[in-house]
Amino acid sequence: RLPGIDTIYASLAGAAGKIYVVGRDGTTLVLRQGPTFQVLSSNRLAEGVDASPVLVGRELYLRGSRSLYRIDAD
Repeated sequence: RLPGIDTIYASLAGAAGKIYVVGRDGTTLVLRQGPTFQVLSSNRLAEGVDASPVLVGRELYLRGSRSLYRIDAD
């Protein structure tokens, strides 16, 4: 079980020691890659997400039910 996420449809994505998990309700958890479970952050969009997150360089793309989101790490 992941805190704040009930249902996952999308694949996980990982880069730079982080794992991105997106729930169908639009909640994204950022987990630390490693032997122990650690949530680095939790964020929620205003719409649901059924597509896998895409990482391009330092950008994260999320396709919601109505919008495409680009989140820049800078």
